[in-house]
Amino acid sequence: MNYEFKAGDVVRLKTGGPDMIIESIGPARHGFTNGAWCMWEVGDQNKRDFFEFVTLCHTETKPME
Repeated sequence: MNYEFKAGDVVRLKTGGPDMIIESIGPARHGFTNGAWCMWEVGDQNKRDFFEFVTLCHTETKPME
């Protein structure tokens, strides 16, 4: 299934949460491969985790350069 996500896209979880930037597309731990590694900020800390594509949606926000 083509979810049309690529590195650099701004996404968020369908259930809400902060905007995140896709760093890279799969592979992941625990056998999930249909997803992306995402990065976001909480205060002055960078967070990073893997999310399956079915849990993500694009946002209208463009990343700051």
